[in-house]
Amino acid sequence: SRSSICRGGFPASPGGSVGTELESLLRFLTGDRFSVEWSPGRRLAPFSSHNLMLPTRGYDSVCLFSGGLDSLTGAIRLLEDGRRVLLVGHRTDGQASTAQYELYRALQARFGRQVDLVQCSLARARINNPKFVLPEKADENHRSRSFLFLALGVAIAAAVRAEELVLAENGLIALNPPLGPSRVGSLTTRTAHPRFLLDFVWFVREIDAYQGRIWNPLLYESKTDLLTDVQEWQIPLVHRSSSCAHATTSVRWDAVPGVRHCGYCVPCIYRRAAMMSAGLDDPRDYVDNVFENLDALSPKRQQDMRMLLPFARRVVQASPTQLRSLVVSHGSFPAACGSMIGPLESSDYAPWGDMLARWAEEFLEFVG
Repeated sequence: SRSSICRGGFPASPGGSVGTELESLLRFLTGDRFSVEWSPGRRLAPFSSHNLMLPTRGYDSVCLFSGGLDSLTGAIRLLEDGRRVLLVGHRTDGQASTAQYELYRALQARFGRQVDLVQCSLARARINNPKFVLPEKADENHRSRSFLFLALGVAIAAAVRAEELVLAENGLIALNPPLGPSRVGSLTTRTAHPRFLLDFVWFVREIDAYQGRIWNPLLYESKTDLLTDVQEWQIPLVHRSSSCAHATTSVRWDAVPGVRHCGYCVPCIYRRAAMMSAGLDDPRDYVDNVFENLDALSPKRQQDMRMLLPFARRVVQASPTQLRSLVVSHGSFPAACGSMIGPLESSDYAPWGDMLARWAEEFLEFVG
């Protein structure tokens, strides 16, 4: 990761290095090895039917909108700051796309024409003679999904000439320090890690895809921090947001009416701790209650909570030096990157270390 990017300068790229940097970016994001080949081409003709569907209302911000609590918080903050916001959703499954649309309608009811939503869907064409022939699918996981999501955001932000592209992901999930020795590497995702975001911004600049700001306003906050000052009107939206990593697998198969969260994955546990801290928790929103019935669950469903508990205790007991080591345990990045991809300039890793310590102390209040 480049320190020069944090000073506002972007290094010149010698011939051929953009492909190498893209390979490195994807390797860091996914843990897989990539080989990028460039083929001669020309600028594509506009897809007029798609362009007509894209709102052109003069937006200040394009905000990636997953339907989760983090992106909802990011959107609300932008709207309350008076920004004109275009939300960009990616329809990966029915639950996510429904959450995006319902939250958008609730925001529209409050902010009116200040907010719009575009939902994208990316899939192979089912026609016999597609215009672009793709190789056979090789990647069976979703570790590279944030590259796709950010790329969609870049394309739309450039098309509507927005000043900024916002990826709102809480800092704890962005750092995503491995909870234990068995969770290192590709078993712990780096979808919004500061190093990945820095390298993505550099790549976008190098190929001249978008010149606006790309940043994460929640870089120094945990999910618990996000609900510290939640307003009354926001509470129904908070409950409607969807944070589960197993929404299309475990939750679907358990088929509990009205329940959208498994309750036992790391995002669900972070969410419940945040909701408990804000006095908004309802165990009925989750298939499993790991805070009260952990021993009754299968070993697989106990796993994440069993790893989070010692991790939180390790954080609470850590010295300042050990906290800094935890901050960069999933990938090094320049401490000064806050001025480039975050809300505030940072000179050291203290903002992230403080966030980890706050979260761990509050989390242990609820689980002992």
